[in-house]
Amino acid sequence: MDKILISNIGNRNITYKGKVFPELATEERKIIFDRITDKENPGALSFRDFTRFLLDNWDAEKEYVKINILGDLMKPMRSEIREVVLFVTNSVGQEKNDQDTLFEGEVLKRLIEYEYRIPVQVQQLQCKVTDNNKLLERYKWKIKNLLRSRSESRFVVCDAGGTAQQKSSLKIILEFLLKEDRYEVYYVNPNGEIEQTPPVEYRKIIIDEQCRSLVEASEYDAAINLKGFHPHRINTWEKPPVDVQLMTVGFYRKNRYWEGLSHYIQDNLQKSIVKNTPWLALLAQQHSILAPEEELGIQAPDQIFRVGEDLALTRLYFNLSDYSSAILSFSIFYERYLTAIISEVLKYDLVREYQTESARLKAEAKGLFANISEKYKDEIYISVPFLIDIARNVDLKSNQMLLDLIDPYISRGRKVSGNTLHINTARNSIAHEGKLIGETRIKTKMNYFPTLLENTYRLFGLPDQCPYGVLNNLIMDNQ
Repeated sequence: MDKILISNIGNRNITYKGKVFPELATEERKIIFDRITDKENPGALSFRDFTRFLLDNWDAEKEYVKINILGDLMKPMRSEIREVVLFVTNSVGQEKNDQDTLFEGEVLKRLIEYEYRIPVQVQQLQCKVTDNNKLLERYKWKIKNLLRSRSESRFVVCDAGGTAQQKSSLKIILEFLLKEDRYEVYYVNPNGEIEQTPPVEYRKIIIDEQCRSLVEASEYDAAINLKGFHPHRINTWEKPPVDVQLMTVGFYRKNRYWEGLSHYIQDNLQKSIVKNTPWLALLAQQHSILAPEEELGIQAPDQIFRVGEDLALTRLYFNLSDYSSAILSFSIFYERYLTAIISEVLKYDLVREYQTESARLKAEAKGLFANISEKYKDEIYISVPFLIDIARNVDLKSNQMLLDLIDPYISRGRKVSGNTLHINTARNSIAHEGKLIGETRIKTKMNYFPTLLENTYRLFGLPDQCPYGVLNNLIMDNQ
């Protein structure tokens, strides 16, 4: 694989009569200064003016000008380097531009192409050389353009010139755009020795920053993979960093892997984290996050725990504007609640014996319960409207309040009023037809949905702060 040498350059990347620019004596500067100006201040000779002088008088001065630093790296690699790219500064519009390297870049281009017969690109950075944000923007655009035409090349970075901000910005962008095996960084010591410097910390910073964005969106599996682990393969012997351990908690929780969640917190999560974070211990015990003012009527700890988690997930998805997932999660919530309340109060165990108990319920419903329509006898599956009508027979305030909240927005085969899209209809179109519910449809056809969610959260006593936000803050605190 051929190589492309990339380097920022500074005022030590060429020598003149054996000296770098800062080492030139006052008398030597005065000779040059007198040739380019009538002013009486040789100490004011800038590097920009000096290199422009060399370029303008190339035929007379070229024998005194030599490559410095870059040559030490190029000599052992000359057969592998296909091209050299030099980043030079041209502080357009800046009050201070005396250290600009744009003319030095042209000088180096002539020297390298003559001595090594390797083509050189000179790329100008027209911004303040200490402005990290602008530098990152310029490097990103320029490196991406290089990659379009050099998709198979390996990049060699000479960390030899430019401001500290230039050096760090260039390496950060290379870390961001290239895989680790596509580039290498070298530093040339003052004695000419070459030292390879793997940019481990830069990669760590970039990975942490990308992970932070993923965690803020609760994309735990992607964040875990970015860290070099796999959520399905994290075991007791692996012992990943604490932030990855906490991401794994989020992964299990978000995917409703309840048994795995409890085992992971108890067996794998760092003990000090659990000790100092009481809600993690409660989560491992599958303790419900709900604190309702009214008795919910569900006594089974696993069901009340899962009902609360369904609502927490609904809030998460809605906050992320992932409305399709919010609708699916809310549908899981109310279906779980309905089956749980019917199982516990009316003694039809739809939670653990769904097939046999749902058949028994259908067979006995008309004779035992009020509000049961004849049409239900022809249904192959138990429908949500049927469950709502059965649950109406549970004389519990909170139960009736929830049914009053959701029933108006459940389709019962009746004509849709106006543009209203019912929850169960939306759920079926998402789950079975792959339709996406976006913000426009929420505003125009499901504008009741945000209020319905808030009223349900309040009725069930869901904490005001989304539990996933609390977890995400803990993850980022441990990065």
